[in-house]
Amino acid sequence: MKITYITFGCGWLAIMGVPPFSGFFSKDHIIEAAFVPVEGAPWRAWVFGSVALLGAAITAFYMSRLFFMTFEGEKRWSDKADGSHQHPHESPRLMTWPMIVLAVGSFGLGWYLNAGSKFVDWLTPVLGTPTEDDPVIPAVPLKIVTLALVAVGIAIAYRRYVSAHVPVVPPVGTSLTRAARVDLYQDAVNDVLLVEPGQALTRSLVYVDRTAIDGTVTSVGRFTVGLGAVARRVQTGYVRSYAASMLLGLVVLVVVVLVIQI
Repeated sequence: MKITYITFGCGWLAIMGVPPFSGFFSKDHIIEAAFVPVEGAPWRAWVFGSVALLGAAITAFYMSRLFFMTFEGEKRWSDKADGSHQHPHESPRLMTWPMIVLAVGSFGLGWYLNAGSKFVDWLTPVLGTPTEDDPVIPAVPLKIVTLALVAVGIAIAYRRYVSAHVPVVPPVGTSLTRAARVDLYQDAVNDVLLVEPGQALTRSLVYVDRTAIDGTVTSVGRFTVGLGAVARRVQTGYVRSYAASMLLGLVVLVVVVLVIQI
């Protein structure tokens, strides 16, 4: 997987801020801005800047861990029972060409946009002219410290996942590590607090709709149909039946009138 290896490697070096890749020109400016003192709170420059440096070191470690565990060490696939091979392979061109374009951008886009302040000038109409405040640590020593911390992160990852042999199966890890692998249990919390109650509410509403609302409408319809079936029995089509019915109705009417008068 040479294409995947090279393109992934460009992204790996860029996101760590290794020169001359694009991340170097953006991450270093961010770290320099974090070390710029704020009037009335000089401590913020050291706190925010130190956090930014720590983030650079951690990024170098976990991105190197990702790269080494993906492309180094023993294979993590097995041959099929029928003798055929099951192994990683390059993606089709529909995937590899976008990867190549992104790799080219990761390598040279940062230098291109930073040369002559093209990117800054392009954003000036929206964001205004950037301030030129100096960080509490000069820019050149700050770049050296940043790259040194990045190198330390890479070295630690290399020692743990290359020199000590890349594990075929990821280690169990601490309870925090296991929680991170399942997104800090956010899916489980969402299921308990939102998904399952929502499904129960939906099932309840469907049941009420089918039994109460639809049931009432259906019952009225059935009652009407039954009443019509009973009334239909009287409609025989014989004149003598209708005459008898009229006579019976007249007798009932006379009886009612007599009862009322008495």
